[in-house]
Amino acid sequence: MGTSFAPYVEPLLPIIVKHMQFEHSKAIKKLALKTFTNFLVAIGEPQNILTLQEAFPLYTQSMQ
Repeated sequence: MGTSFAPYVEPLLPIIVKHMQFEHSKAIKKLALKTFTNFLVAIGEPQNILTLQEAFPLYTQSMQ
């Protein structure tokens, strides 16, 4: 859907980030990460860089 999905990213982002940290299923984490990358494409630069910088530390913490 590309940039046409951008208006929906902000309300859905907290849900996806929460699922990126899901402890009980690697499949859910993987699908959430794929969705997150599509979100970054939808919102475009420079907003996608800021969003990645906010979400990346949360994701890496859940891997430890």
